[in-house]
Amino acid sequence: MRPIKADGNTLSVSVSGDFLILSRPYDEEHEHLLTEGASLDGDTLTKAFPRSRFFATKAEIEAQENLFHTRVDFVSGMSGYSSLDEKRCTELGIRVGEYESAVMGIMTSAINRVRHLMPKIRYGLVFGSSSMGVDLAIEKVAREQNLPLLGYICLAYLWYVDNGTEGAPICIMSTKEAYCEAFVAAADLLMACNGGEVSYQMDMIAAMKRFIPVMPINIIGMLGASIPAFKNGKVNDAVGVLLHGLRLIRIGNAGQGLAEDRFQTVADDFADAVTARAREVAPPQYAFEALRK
Repeated sequence: MRPIKADGNTLSVSVSGDFLILSRPYDEEHEHLLTEGASLDGDTLTKAFPRSRFFATKAEIEAQENLFHTRVDFVSGMSGYSSLDEKRCTELGIRVGEYESAVMGIMTSAINRVRHLMPKIRYGLVFGSSSMGVDLAIEKVAREQNLPLLGYICLAYLWYVDNGTEGAPICIMSTKEAYCEAFVAAADLLMACNGGEVSYQMDMIAAMKRFIPVMPINIIGMLGASIPAFKNGKVNDAVGVLLHGLRLIRIGNAGQGLAEDRFQTVADDFADAVTARAREVAPPQYAFEALRK
């Protein structure tokens, strides 16, 4: 059975057996994403996604990518945690929703800095499409800032995505590896904000294969938590692994004095770094516009 079938105005996507187990949400809070609007026949789950927003063939995906890149001059993406439920937040020593709010703050600060210094630059975002965690935070920022947004997802994680007709176009990749590759390739800059195995894979593809700048920022650490980079032999914190290996000393470790707002210091540093990369990518007539005023 083919996992994806075009049926009129919808794409019917089916998973079964071990693949269905892989597709289950991390926590009960997001279990509804797996079952809403889906039908179960034996061990096969089928769910419909609108063809007006979800694209699966190579030609369709390339068309969406080309259209997106005609609308933007500079694109950033962000890797990080997709799901931090109440139990996980308690383990990390952070409040529910704190990580996502911090992600939105950091990204908004950087976008505002770039657009202030380069008012005519067309800023775009790519995201992992899931309706939770870092992906939902990015989607909210894109909506608040009225920025072009393009989503990527793979079959195993498609069940995390809201299958409504409203929202950003979503490109469905066949495997997790293809998803990571396409996501990274669409960006000029990858902001790394903690995350697990998939985030680490994206970070490595960007830095070591695509040579796209990666800016790690230890949001969990800034919120006062301390988590191991590895747990049970797997990546538990992608940025923790990067910071351990690269021994970066500024981002995520600033503002130790009691009188200094550590988060604001790092947000300012991060916005400066993003602006520097945007200036490299932006059309020359935009890159130095603010400096001429």
